[in-house]
Amino acid sequence: MSNAQRAQQKESGSKQREYCLVELFNCPGSEQSREQEHIHSYSDGGGNGEENTAQACRSCNRLKSNMLPKDFRLFVAGICASVNITAFFEDRRRGGR
Repeated sequence: MSNAQRAQQKESGSKQREYCLVELFNCPGSEQSREQEHIHSYSDGGGNGEENTAQACRSCNRLKSNMLPKDFRLFVAGICASVNITAFFEDRRRGGR
């Protein structure tokens, strides 16, 4: 997602996540909770400015760890290639795990 898209998302109050595209909720500790995600990890020198932060679900934020977004997307694509991706995301949209 580009910086312009992130800014537009923020202005519109969108609840869309950066990576998995499922609606976010303000339920701390749940898999679908909204978390501030460092696009370039803080541990690798990424800052806290708006240009380096995005909304992500708890699950994606934890799984991404300090990967760059492109590496994380490749990692997820590899996982998705081994499962029925349509069924996986439909289940996630319904709140499944």
